[in-house]
Amino acid sequence: MKLKLFFKQSFKDLIVYWPLYVTFTLFLAFAISLSLGLISFISMFGKDIESSFGSKYNANARFVAQRYTIPKEQKERANEDFFQQEKSTLPIYNFFYDAIRFENKEIWKKIKSLSIVHDSTTNAEDQDNPILKSMYKYFANNGGNIVHWNEGEVRVSFLSNIFDTPNHQQMIKNVEQLNEIIDYISHIFKSKFKTTNIQSAFIIDQYLKQETKTNNGIDKFYFQFIHQSKGNLRLENMSQKISLESLVTNEKMGDIHQGYYGNKILKKISDLKNPEMRIPNYKLFWNNQFNRINFQTSIDFESDQFKNYLDRTKEEFGMFFYMQPKSANEANFKLGEKYKVFVGSDEKRKTHELVYAGTILNPDLWYLPNEWDFYTPAQTINKIFYEASAEQNTNTNQTEFQKYWNSAPNAITNIIYLLFPNSKNTKEGQGHFSNWFETYLMEHVNADANAPKLQSATVWSDTDTNTSALVMLKVFIGITIVIVVIVLMLLFLVFFFISHQIILLQQKNLFCLKSIGIRNHELSTLTTFALILPTLVSFTIGIFGSLAVQSILMDIVYEFWNYYHSLWTFGFEFIIAFVGLMLVCFAGFFIISLLIINSDALKISGMSVAKGVSHFQMKMKFLIKGWNPKLRLGFAFAFQNVYKNIVSYVILTFSFAVFLFSFQFNSSIKIFNNAPEIWNAPYKSIKLNHSLPLFNVEKENEKDKLIDSYKTIDVNEIKHFKPLDKDFWTNPTGGTVLKKLNNIKDMKSTYIPKETVLWFLDEVIENPKYYDQILNQANSFFAGSNVAKNTQNKNPFKSFIDQLLTLRLQIPSFKGINIMFGNVVGSINQKTISEGKQRGIFTTRGFDRKDSLYVDLIAFEDDEESKKHFEYDVQQTDSNANTSFESSPVLKVGISNFYAKRANLKVGDQKDIGVNIGFKTDKGVIKPIAHNIKLKVHKIVKNTLSKESSIYVPQKSLFAYLEKINWDEQIISQKFGQIVKDIGKPEPVYISNSYFSQENLPMQLKYFTLPIFHSNGEKIQDYYSKNTFERYLNSIIKNVLIFSVVTQKMEEVTQGFAGILKIAIFMSSAIAIIVSVLVTILILLENRRTILLFKTIGYRKSEINKYLISGYFVSMAFAVLTAIGIVWFLLEVMKDDIASLFWFNLELSFTWTPMFIAILITSVTAFFVLINAAISTYTKRQQPKHTFEDL
Repeated sequence: MKLKLFFKQSFKDLIVYWPLYVTFTLFLAFAISLSLGLISFISMFGKDIESSFGSKYNANARFVAQRYTIPKEQKERANEDFFQQEKSTLPIYNFFYDAIRFENKEIWKKIKSLSIVHDSTTNAEDQDNPILKSMYKYFANNGGNIVHWNEGEVRVSFLSNIFDTPNHQQMIKNVEQLNEIIDYISHIFKSKFKTTNIQSAFIIDQYLKQETKTNNGIDKFYFQFIHQSKGNLRLENMSQKISLESLVTNEKMGDIHQGYYGNKILKKISDLKNPEMRIPNYKLFWNNQFNRINFQTSIDFESDQFKNYLDRTKEEFGMFFYMQPKSANEANFKLGEKYKVFVGSDEKRKTHELVYAGTILNPDLWYLPNEWDFYTPAQTINKIFYEASAEQNTNTNQTEFQKYWNSAPNAITNIIYLLFPNSKNTKEGQGHFSNWFETYLMEHVNADANAPKLQSATVWSDTDTNTSALVMLKVFIGITIVIVVIVLMLLFLVFFFISHQIILLQQKNLFCLKSIGIRNHELSTLTTFALILPTLVSFTIGIFGSLAVQSILMDIVYEFWNYYHSLWTFGFEFIIAFVGLMLVCFAGFFIISLLIINSDALKISGMSVAKGVSHFQMKMKFLIKGWNPKLRLGFAFAFQNVYKNIVSYVILTFSFAVFLFSFQFNSSIKIFNNAPEIWNAPYKSIKLNHSLPLFNVEKENEKDKLIDSYKTIDVNEIKHFKPLDKDFWTNPTGGTVLKKLNNIKDMKSTYIPKETVLWFLDEVIENPKYYDQILNQANSFFAGSNVAKNTQNKNPFKSFIDQLLTLRLQIPSFKGINIMFGNVVGSINQKTISEGKQRGIFTTRGFDRKDSLYVDLIAFEDDEESKKHFEYDVQQTDSNANTSFESSPVLKVGISNFYAKRANLKVGDQKDIGVNIGFKTDKGVIKPIAHNIKLKVHKIVKNTLSKESSIYVPQKSLFAYLEKINWDEQIISQKFGQIVKDIGKPEPVYISNSYFSQENLPMQLKYFTLPIFHSNGEKIQDYYSKNTFERYLNSIIKNVLIFSVVTQKMEEVTQGFAGILKIAIFMSSAIAIIVSVLVTILILLENRRTILLFKTIGYRKSEINKYLISGYFVSMAFAVLTAIGIVWFLLEVMKDDIASLFWFNLELSFTWTPMFIAILITSVTAFFVLINAAISTYTKRQQPKHTFEDL
């Protein structure tokens, strides 16, 4: 009977007050969608992190292989920029020697076969063998990489003293034999340590020795495979790129886990009677708590269909692959299906059939849309590359076993991420590794007291992918907690007033029920039951809404991470959160109703008792007795609703605070993202021409001669140059192209027009055979150069032409490129930006050894506009510049706020930066000239490129400093001094190598400069120098900054935060509107009798509306002002904590932008119009004929 009464009364209330319940249903649906969606996403995000790299097992140390020298090599140290050297006990060299010493005697036979001057006391296998030691020094100079030599490098090395080189051909033969030995050494290191870097191999050897406790005192540690993009593979009949990545294995992988080669491949590569069945050190590929793997879906390897894939005796052994979830979803492969892959781009090459085995999660989070990662066993990767290379590798000097390992990609790189379980954080882990590294392996070369410890940098962890994911998770957890708490507070607050209103409207009925014995908790249940249907509808809608919120967040946050879940994904956490929210809501509703019913409102003693006028009301009535009647009536009306208006104020303050906070946070992100465009306006792009050398010092008659690599010219000067146009290249008149080039008196006064370059590219695109003709012809231009005699095996122009073809094919607006000889082009003769003047800079790349960061050294021209832009305080800096130089050679500079944050620098701090400015030629080989610059931070420039570590200094100050510190190199010091004098002239002459452009195409991509390497630049051969020339050509599209594109890249970095804020803005706006409508309905219901009374005594509708809305408008206005104050306070309190979370320099600030003011005005106006419309509609429907029915 009671239950029937409950439901009957609930249904009646639902019918009578349907506007109230419909609005409440929408509000609750929004609240559930937002709260449940955020909770569900956070739980899913956290679960993904635990399933991939695990929050407790993130890297806390990193090793980076860097170039080094060995002790007592004073001559080499004088010519090279070494900052570290191996310990006097030579631990790495001894390790290197031991690694190759126990192999068969082939390597020693090859060393003996070289034409060398033998020391009678030295055998080929001795540890001090000069050939072996010189090779090791060369590897050390290359950071420990086991790489080939070339003729020029042999000539300037220690080997030049021991090679018997009667003629050039013998030298070439010796180099070939030397590289055969290097190939042999390379395959040993690849097979044993899965890398061709000696330093990395040493670290891996320490890892392997942990089991035997002989690892030189280093704490127990783990290493991790990282994404490497091994090889250029394709799927058959598809253009999609494939990268093979190492699959770590567990016990269920059978013979794969045990490291067996596989019988079929073993027959090909084994030359021994008792062949080694397993790959050396196969345990490196075993799964552990750091180098982990989590199988999401997988084929059943125990089934008859797939059991052969783990059986080393079968053809299919190891021929399977896994993918990460997002790539797998995009690929849409079918589990258990076979797919063919091949190496390179030629589909006629050998293909390999691989089975799609399922999906995995591992620490490699990055998702690359243009490249799918196939995680496959190491044996399979090696087999694919071995069999693919066998088609072309006809080298009879190598065994098949050697070919197998030489063709295998490195599984371990020059950067190794480490986990020390006994270290709590990166500071401890990196500190322990650094101490061990300096104790056992390396030491500083001529280090001063302020020199940073080797391998001590920790800034890498700020940008580590896994660290970013953890930071993102923490931010989302914080935002979720705040939003859910605010939403629940609003929910219960709204329900309180709804219940209070319903109880007051049903006061007589409830008194009646109470008088017949219905207890308070039963009455509370009755009131709560009135919300059963709205609540159930809201939670049903909330399920779909929360899945939509979850899906939107996944699309935003997971765009560049390899996590993926379908729209209908909800796990145990989702169900728990759903049930929990429902129980919390019903419990809260019941408790609130019970509190109201237990109040004075429904006490039996208060039934039929007239309510007296309070003392406060009597006092207020006395104070306003002299007012205008209408004013008195309006005040009385407002006073009657002051309670509801205060409620409106509180609720709207919450809603507006969430909305405005999200907007201001999002505005800070937009300002951060748009900083490159705003700061550099009106310029739109620049190519930082780091690779363009400033000069080259070479020997002439046993004396050093300095050759300027370029000079700067105005763009209008080109009209006086001779264009080497299409006719020049195609017209046979005048002889061959090479003959015509050699007949040019001064190459500096010529250029290749962009129209000609475009014609070349279009010819190649239309006729691919023309490609090789162009390459051969370009190579012939430098045939007369002595340093080009051994270049036929590798054409230096191939990469350059390929890059130009890429620009032509991928960018339709690309109209070719002007190729200049020894001239850097800029718009420099104009006086102002409005006239077309371009801002010029001299830039080069520097290296901060302490923090292992590359920095852009930007030396700007000394004009007023540049000084203002880079915030260079001339008076303060120049006043003590000379004193600073004389007493302590320190260069005062400005730095970007990004660099300041990453390197933890403040104004006044000092820093050592290594830079290469200029080159020096020694026996035909060009090497960079290194300078160590001591910087002092004078200014932190905030509005810069958001992700660039940059140093800003005037050209005059930079070269005055370089002149001082190079006092012992007279020719170089004089060059820098001359630059300073030229800049100080009435018409300054700068040495800028890069110019800002007011178009999206950078100036140095319109006019590409070929630097002068030799002589005076009059001959075509003067522009070539082996290796240096090739590296320079490869840099054509590097370091290009199109500021709008930089903004887009920054939006990608911050889009996770921006996405959740956009959702918060939308949801808080919707909640604010619904809450406003709810409060308005409550006010109207409570004032229905008053409205009817006013209408009965003759008040117009407009007057009644004015009385009703005035209080609400005031509460809304105060709510907006209070919300602004709250948002300002929150941003001030949070900005330091937020800034400390991210590796980039995101600064929160409250800004009064036109958009923000427009949003405020629009919001207030929209709410006012909405509420006014609701009040007007309700008032219009109340007719005087219903007065006595209600009263």
